[in-house]
Amino acid sequence: MISLEVSQYCLLMGHMRIVFGETLAELKANTYIRKGWLEV
Repeated sequence: MISLEVSQYCLLMGHMRIVFGETLAELKANTYIRKGWLEV
């Protein structure tokens, strides 16, 4: 994804609030956030 190549920081919103706000490296390392919020 192009957005992951040019971004330095990630904000993930769910249920009308920010559920994650960290660097992309931390997002890639966070299995709970990836599986619970991003992966289908």
